[in-house]
Amino acid sequence: MNAAPTTTVCEHCGTGIDTNEWYPVETATAGDGTLRFHSFCSDRCRSAWER
Repeated sequence: MNAAPTTTVCEHCGTGIDTNEWYPVETATAGDGTLRFHSFCSDRCRSAWER
């Protein structure tokens, strides 16, 4: 069985994110209907990110 990784990367700055803690996300629907989650290390990076 594969375990999900416990770290992801901030969509804006590339900093590693510990997924055992709260972190901001944005969702977007791709052209094919797939729901994408964009993770951020802080509210500041979330605000600065451009799609």
